[in-house]
Amino acid sequence: MIRIMNITDAERAEMEKSGQLRMLRESFLLQLVSEAWCSQEAVKDRLCQLKLTPLAKEGVKLRYAAVQLELPGDCNGLRSGMQVRLQTEFQNLCRESADSHKHVYPFCDAVSPRLMHFLILSKEGMDKPDRWITELQHHIENVLKLRSTAAEGVEVKGLKRMKRAFACCMLSLYRNAVPIRGGMAENGASLKLSGIPAELERSLVRSLEAPDPSVFRRKLDELMALSEKEAGPLDAALYHAMQLLLNFTAISAKYEYGGSALSKYLWNSRTSLAACTSRTELTSQLLKLGELVMEEAEQARHSGGRHFAEAVRKYIDRNYGCELSLSSVAAVYGVDEAGLSRQFKQHVGVSPGDYITRIRMAKAEQLLQECALKLHSLSALVGCSSISHFVSSFKKYSGKSPKAYRQQVLKNR
Repeated sequence: MIRIMNITDAERAEMEKSGQLRMLRESFLLQLVSEAWCSQEAVKDRLCQLKLTPLAKEGVKLRYAAVQLELPGDCNGLRSGMQVRLQTEFQNLCRESADSHKHVYPFCDAVSPRLMHFLILSKEGMDKPDRWITELQHHIENVLKLRSTAAEGVEVKGLKRMKRAFACCMLSLYRNAVPIRGGMAENGASLKLSGIPAELERSLVRSLEAPDPSVFRRKLDELMALSEKEAGPLDAALYHAMQLLLNFTAISAKYEYGGSALSKYLWNSRTSLAACTSRTELTSQLLKLGELVMEEAEQARHSGGRHFAEAVRKYIDRNYGCELSLSSVAAVYGVDEAGLSRQFKQHVGVSPGDYITRIRMAKAEQLLQECALKLHSLSALVGCSSISHFVSSFKKYSGKSPKAYRQQVLKNR
């Protein structure tokens, strides 16, 4: 059941003023394409909590677009502060432009500060995305005196195809920004490209997490063979590779045995994959990246429990707003609930359930300090389904009721 959170216009304005709602939205939109999902229902629930309800509707049609700021060669010698300023101004221009369109949702990531992504909800009567993007590029050039590269991906139907749409957009961007209409080709012609079949994708993911190098190689060959049956076989192979890379990134983010370095490396590998000129070269790169992912998963799973527990802890930190339970977290990692709970408590010091509550209450303290949300809205935003449960949990965590805590904050200002 999706919980609809009714934030008033005044509350929304207050949150947007503090930047909290935008930050939470952008963070979650990035997670949707870069990490594993708890479940589709949990995703819909969280979208509604963040006032992105149109995206949670059945059969939603959407696509991605991207704009990347181009820094000329002489900008490489600029002071880091100057580059940060340009990147910040670029991001703000993109957000302001997106805000003028009701169904355009911007987000970015710290790894690529010169790149802004846009999730675009298809609506009747809406201007064509490519026209709006062109206008945005002109605005960027007029204000910053810098050029930009843009790309648009194929339209898909349904949340479960979001990553496919994102992969399509990224492939278009990194292959000289050739617009895709259902696919891409060197001459810009339209192609009909199919995504990775669901069962094959599941088999590839299982072979990476198990891990099983021989199965992964066999399934990868099977994936590359599928591209030969499609028009524009190299384009199909590149499209599949970009989708597979998102799985690599999601698996790496789940375990993070060596920190976030591998996730960042994989995320940035989109450029090198898109530059491949043959399926042989593409397969070689995917095998190397897959080996890194398998090594990460293997080390985390067989580290005596400490690193695995830390990976689960970080996963909870990123997904506290979703409807988390011990069973859902165990399902994400493919382990039994009892074993996960035992390892987590041994190495983190508290049970997964208690840790989830602790993270939610810490976030609630922050929101109580920074915005004037009503308690029922705030409780839903931090992942609590019941206002009474939220109030009792908060009082146990901080020693005060949420109302008393907020009054104390206001008194001390």
